[in-house]
Amino acid sequence: MNKTQNKYPEQYIRLQKVLKKRDLDAVLAISFENVYWLSQSLIHTQKSIPDRLAIVLSIRGEDPVFLVCSIEESLVRSDSWIKDIRCYEEFELSPIQALAEIMHKKGLSKGKIGLEKHYLCASYYEELKSILPKAEWINVSKDFEKLRMIKTEREIEILQKAALNTEKAMIDTFLESKPGDAEKDVLNRIILKTLNAGGMEANGSFGSGPKSAVAHPIADNTPLEKGGIVSVDFGASFQGYYSDLGRTAVVEKSSDRQNKIYHDLYDVQRRCIDMIRPGVKVSDIFKAAYNGLNEAGLELSLSHVGHGIGLIMHEEPMLSPFNDLTLQENMVINIEPFYVTDEGYHSEDTMLVTTEGAKIFSNYYDHSSIIPITAKGK
Repeated sequence: MNKTQNKYPEQYIRLQKVLKKRDLDAVLAISFENVYWLSQSLIHTQKSIPDRLAIVLSIRGEDPVFLVCSIEESLVRSDSWIKDIRCYEEFELSPIQALAEIMHKKGLSKGKIGLEKHYLCASYYEELKSILPKAEWINVSKDFEKLRMIKTEREIEILQKAALNTEKAMIDTFLESKPGDAEKDVLNRIILKTLNAGGMEANGSFGSGPKSAVAHPIADNTPLEKGGIVSVDFGASFQGYYSDLGRTAVVEKSSDRQNKIYHDLYDVQRRCIDMIRPGVKVSDIFKAAYNGLNEAGLELSLSHVGHGIGLIMHEEPMLSPFNDLTLQENMVINIEPFYVTDEGYHSEDTMLVTTEGAKIFSNYYDHSSIIPITAKGK
């Protein structure tokens, strides 16, 4: 193997095993998530200008080739571990044509090539097939999803900080807010604190009173009314990795009914968290949540009870009743039972799967009871 450095990153070693197992000559990573995951170069224009493709060509038994628009060359040469970086001029040459030229010179024109068919648009796919008609294209979208389920040490560190900083922004905002504040003003304070902590793309749903029972409510000028439940589902991107947390607050004092509903919901969430171990079926966690809520006289108001999190807010494993994937060490997952009646109740936390159980990342504040919004501070 013609190595450009003594050691490949963990994710490239894992991908090479997939190439061997599936007898592929090469794999093309084209989506924002998988290009970043492989190259460690965060190219924001992959999202904002999707026609400006960036492609990592991973060749079996060889070093990868990183093809980018010339505008992004300085960024990737600064950030990526990949040494073989090729460029194409935007508008002058199609990125698919530039890719085909590289593949031809690498002897891959007739190869068995893995491709993200769930991502690549039809026009680019048709162009690829017309330029390289003898290549065999194999969908590896699911392979990438499974590879990314297990987080690297770097990813775990980023996700832990993302969860903690996001929760801190939410809680500190709740504790400094007061009855009568407009929903949008409270949410904007959470957003600003998150941005100041290093987050990007900060956004979320925010609803108070009856609006808390709406799926993904939009914050507006509605004032926080005394006794009303406030439900927030909020996240941001930190170095390309997402946070996603749900919290339930109350404006001033909660009623006995509100307390019972929330305590029952929180208790079910903790029982699910106690199940977290490598080897546990995610569908069993869903069943435990579903049955636990039913026993408490509540009903699960989601079609899942949690999800993996990483470069996408909802990654595998999805904790649904139909998913027989098992938890593995170093997965990062969210557990989030949600119940809707005349108001909405939500508790969502992020955690690492370890052999000793769940290591909760969102542990800034004890939310075993409904969080009060009183303007009295901590």
